[in-house]
Amino acid sequence: MADKPALFARLLTLLKPGGRLLVTDYCAGAGAPSEGMAEYVAARAYDLHTVAAYGEMVAAAGFASVRAEDRSAELEAALERELAAAEAGRAAFVAALGEAEFAAATASWREKLARVRAGEQRWGLFTARAP
Repeated sequence: MADKPALFARLLTLLKPGGRLLVTDYCAGAGAPSEGMAEYVAARAYDLHTVAAYGEMVAAAGFASVRAEDRSAELEAALERELAAAEAGRAAFVAALGEAEFAAATASWREKLARVRAGEQRWGLFTARAP
């Protein structure tokens, strides 16, 4: 979603007073992205912001009790589990989809893990209440 402020403003109108918002999303790390991260973002047309900036957008839309949490450690653990499961099931994966698909999928997990570990790709959890 390219216009996150408009999304949050719209979501606020859909919630009853006291209604709760919960959003999880990829976020940017602090600082300028590496060339690889910039290419990843451009290829997917992502609109990434830091966890703090994302939380500020939620608050600016009019939400109250905004919490913006960096949950990147959980993303890293999930990616590690997914990669291990894919590697453990390699034979079945390759039989179903082929070696090239297996190589592409596992390379994608490794690349994402590298971005998370480098602090360039973050995972945010955002909660708030409608006033």
